[in-house]
Amino acid sequence: MQRLPTTPDVAALCEVSRQPPAPTLNGINPEWLWAGELADRGTAIASWGIGMKRLAPSEGTTPGRFSLAVDLANGMGVVGLWSCPQGPNASYAAEIHKTLDAFEGLMRSRPCIVAGDFNLEPGGQTDRRYGITRRLADLGYVSAYHAFNDVRFGDEQPTYFHQFKRDKPFHIDMVFVPTDLVVKIRSVEIAPFDGWVTRGATRSDHVPVAVEIDLA
Repeated sequence: MQRLPTTPDVAALCEVSRQPPAPTLNGINPEWLWAGELADRGTAIASWGIGMKRLAPSEGTTPGRFSLAVDLANGMGVVGLWSCPQGPNASYAAEIHKTLDAFEGLMRSRPCIVAGDFNLEPGGQTDRRYGITRRLADLGYVSAYHAFNDVRFGDEQPTYFHQFKRDKPFHIDMVFVPTDLVVKIRSVEIAPFDGWVTRGATRSDHVPVAVEIDLA
């Protein structure tokens, strides 16, 4: 049985509203920073018990439409992204590259967590063509799931079930961490289809990815 934290320290949340949902997690109000163009659909970084502040992108850059970065009070950075392109010439990969362009300086200056809905599979055809995981590797970042579980690209547990269908699985929700933090990972859990993928209360065809890191 997979274990997921009831109260995380920080979370990157995609396709969420500008305002924190109610009820709050375990009755605790999170700090909530958000990016988006639609009041009911954007990306938020939420923290519980860790102060954070929003960081501006590098001068002359514009991150992806639904991306933001924060500085946590514990010295970590977090880049949250939801790759959702707009326009005839836009692509998922281009959205991610824009976000990496905007926050590469942050990712080089301190350890960061890069997390969210990438909308492409690591090592898949689109990734091989546009080099998202290769660029992250060049920056010193690896997928926490693959590194901790010693899993090859293509052998992942799914995080997304297209149109809520069990037989249409994909691994597109990812958490990247600096390579030197891999030894401090205690667990990486992906929630199962049953109990999470539903058209009911959550109306989500994605499941959570939880990474526990010992920063003590």
